[in-house]
Amino acid sequence: MKRRISLYIAGDAPNSLRARKSITELCEHAPKGEVELNVVDIVVAPEVAYAQQIIAVPVLVREYPPPVRKLIGDLSDKEQVLRFLDLSQEAERALA
Repeated sequence: MKRRISLYIAGDAPNSLRARKSITELCEHAPKGEVELNVVDIVVAPEVAYAQQIIAVPVLVREYPPPVRKLIGDLSDKEQVLRFLDLSQEAERALA
């Protein structure tokens, strides 16, 4: 099942850089086509954060499959991120 996620970051802030690195690594190791990632920098596009009611960054938003869920933090806990995304066991093995 494909996952559509968005990562909201604030420029080059340390937590934002860590979150971007963590989620990029996870997406690279997930089975091909399983995760569609959109990165939104709220410094560049604050209106997008406002429209999506983003009040803290970095935040990972799982948009599909429903329900929409949000995970706040630098995403360094890969097991937590995998559970949040409900990714397959294949992705878990690839990241082990």
